[in-house]
Amino acid sequence: MRLEKWYADIVDDGRATILYCASLQLGPLCVGYRRTIGRGETESAQFRLGARLPRIERAALVWPEPTRLVWNGCASRAQELWNRDGRTLTWNPLVLNGEVSGTRLSARARGYAERLTLEFGPWHLGLASLRWGRFCGRVHSLVWIEWQGRHDKRLGLLDGQAREVRMHGQDVYCGGARLTLGDRTTLLQEPIARFAGYAAPLFSKAGALHFLRGTETKWLAQARLDCGGAEPDRGYAIHEEVVWPR
Repeated sequence: MRLEKWYADIVDDGRATILYCASLQLGPLCVGYRRTIGRGETESAQFRLGARLPRIERAALVWPEPTRLVWNGCASRAQELWNRDGRTLTWNPLVLNGEVSGTRLSARARGYAERLTLEFGPWHLGLASLRWGRFCGRVHSLVWIEWQGRHDKRLGLLDGQAREVRMHGQDVYCGGARLTLGDRTTLLQEPIARFAGYAAPLFSKAGALHFLRGTETKWLAQARLDCGGAEPDRGYAIHEEVVWPR
């Protein structure tokens, strides 16, 4: 199997929109998936044979119709997070803190976008929990990942540069900078199984069934980045936690 999953978000005047687009290749069969989440509620979700994925045009990421959304500041920053026996997982945070243009967006809209590609079922990672987040400020960007489970991993990118990262409570420390997350609004809270139907042919495996019992929670928070004694940078963070039963 091969899964290509795109994630993108927008925060405009304190309101968040999240978009997913994915393609799952199972032998000769290709299943596409699209979903849009806005203001804490699911706006749309659909599965179909075949997939229309985002495209990159020069330094811009263009989301497929009918959204008509464009993220500026797109560049490849591929990171290989996993490679075991030919099973690879590649994470590519393409837009770290870009202006977003599109219908009904203000000039202040900013967002983040990434592409994840897996050549295997994600349950092989043996995760007990996963934390991920991104911060888009007026000046800086920060994105972080933490895996806990059979194979622990932490990775942070501060303004696109790989740095050690650690989390303590509502604070994220990365490369000498400290991100403080403020009060948060829940954008999403649901089991993974709810929208993973496109992988149904693989659910008979014990590892896959356990993976689908994980619960994902995603939040929007105002945030402040203190970096090198300069004036704090303020903006918004979208962050998530996925927890699997033991």
